[in-house]
Amino acid sequence: MAEVTLHEKLIAIQSELKVPKTENNEFAGFKYRTLPKIEEVLKPILAKRGLVLTFTDEVLEVGGRVYVKAKATLSDGTNSISTEAYAREAVAPKSKMDDSQLTGSCSTYARKYAVGGMFLIDDAEDADPKSGNVKSTKGINTDKPVNKVSDDFDI
Repeated sequence: MAEVTLHEKLIAIQSELKVPKTENNEFAGFKYRTLPKIEEVLKPILAKRGLVLTFTDEVLEVGGRVYVKAKATLSDGTNSISTEAYAREAVAPKSKMDDSQLTGSCSTYARKYAVGGMFLIDDAEDADPKSGNVKSTKGINTDKPVNKVSDDFDI
C-alpha cells in the first residue's frame, strides 16, 4: 500500500474540517469563529494523520504602517506546506488595548486567516450585518492581506 502524501492528507482535512461559527457579536450582529475554536477542532484531525501545524509571526513596517505577517506551516516531519496572511495594526485603535495586546490581536487575526486559507475554511453563506443581505464568501482567498483588525474576528 502506497504511503499517503502530505498533499493527499491536506485534501482529506479540507474535506473533513467543519468549524461552525459559535461566537456571537451582539453589537455588530454577526456570528464568528475564533482561532482557539479552529485549533480545538483541528488538533485531533491532525493527530490521527500524524501532522503538525505551527505558526510563526513577523512584524513588518510597510509605508509607515505596522503589519503582522503570520505563517501557518503544516508538516509531516519531512515535507511541509505553508500559507501566509497579514493583519495591520490600526492607526488609532478604538479599544483600550496596550501595544502588546494590539500586536497579539493582529497576530491572532493573521493566524486565523492563514489557517483558514490552508484548510479552506469558508463561510458558505454569510449574512452581511449592515445590509441584512446574504452574501456568498465561497471562492474568497483568505490568505491575502487583511486590511484591519477589530476586537472580534469574523472568519
